[in-house]
Amino acid sequence: MMRWFALLVLVPLAACGGGGGGSGNQLGAGGGGGITDPGELPVSGFARYNGFLTVNLPTADGRAPYTGNLGLDVDFDAAATQVTGQASGFTDGGGTNMRGRLAVTDGVIDRKTNVASDYTLEAGISGTLSGDAFRNMVITGTLLGDFNGQNAETLRGQVFGDTIGPLGTDIFNGTFSAATD
Repeated sequence: MMRWFALLVLVPLAACGGGGGGSGNQLGAGGGGGITDPGELPVSGFARYNGFLTVNLPTADGRAPYTGNLGLDVDFDAAATQVTGQASGFTDGGGTNMRGRLAVTDGVIDRKTNVASDYTLEAGISGTLSGDAFRNMVITGTLLGDFNGQNAETLRGQVFGDTIGPLGTDIFNGTFSAATD
């Protein structure tokens, strides 16, 4: 159900110049292999995933993508908060640096999910970003994703949520991709 909700939110944004959309199965295609069966994920252990997070944010000229470095810590122990991390070092398409970071918190892994209709992992994202196009944009949202490959060597998905900034309240979407060290 959550996957379809995310798609309903993201499809209208694609027409606004935002990226993304599509199912987890499409995100799992390519490097890293198909979606890892959630029931076959490790039940203990720890992995560090590094990659990129792109958010399509509202600006005075429409929407613009901002890409940052993403680090995710995954604790496969079901008793732990399973996914945490942060994204920082955001730049716009022209290479202009932005200040701030987005925290990834309270992530959980659903080992019983049906990956054809829902995501394996869900976490919250929040933080504040500032740059030439805007100051102090507060971002809150959701990160949804799937592990990919025979050994869950990559993690990919999408993000969406709300922004509050100089232009008022708006929405955003985006994508992320990371691989184990």
